[in-house]
Amino acid sequence: MEEVSYLKKIFLGLALVAGMLAGCAGGNEQEKNGNTKPLEPIEVTVITPDKISPNEEVQIKAEVTQGKDKVDDAKEVKFEIWKNGTENHTMTSGKNEGKGVYSAAYTFKESGTYSITSHVTARDMHSMPTKQVTVGMTSGEEAEHHDDHDHHSDTDISIALEGNKVFPLNKEVTMTALIKQKDVPLTGANITFEVWRGEEQKHEWIDAKEDGNGKYSINKTFSNTGMFHVQVHVKKGELHEHNVIMFDVK
Repeated sequence: MEEVSYLKKIFLGLALVAGMLAGCAGGNEQEKNGNTKPLEPIEVTVITPDKISPNEEVQIKAEVTQGKDKVDDAKEVKFEIWKNGTENHTMTSGKNEGKGVYSAAYTFKESGTYSITSHVTARDMHSMPTKQVTVGMTSGEEAEHHDDHDHHSDTDISIALEGNKVFPLNKEVTMTALIKQKDVPLTGANITFEVWRGEEQKHEWIDAKEDGNGKYSINKTFSNTGMFHVQVHVKKGELHEHNVIMFDVK
């Protein structure tokens, strides 16, 4: 009888081990069949006001979701902000407002096109989408502004780039700016042309010579084609004005 009891225990032990192995095999088979739900990635949307004015504080927001879930437990949210064509980047932390929204107050000092990258670390994942915003004039208003070859401000300064705004490649050209104050040619000013191509960070600064009657010019040879910018800086006494004008090199 003792021998039968002993054999019975061995049989029950083997059955238990077999059941455990079957369970593991079933779990592995479930993973192979794709029944295990994959981890959904986080999604980040950068939200800014439709219109942004220089020297006005605005709220920049990042909305973080994971599937239908609003992520309100992000480990870190930061906004990297810079003006296109410059090397100065600002990093500011986002404040958790709840319901997956994180915000930071920021003041854009100058008109122009800026990039905003939100660096979000949440639930062992990282996302860093970038959004571009226009501070000051909208792109349509800026195009109209450039077509008029004119710039006006509270100082009644107008800055116009004379001649055709299409320049040839690998040929020295003369770029001339006509500058007026209250429709009178501005003389005796210090004028600098800041030139760069597209979104490149490398800018070239060239001091202009005065040609008389409010005209200031530089000589320049372009070695690359594409859309260029020239920012004409006007300084005279306490006066400091500038205007960005776009042109093509073909």
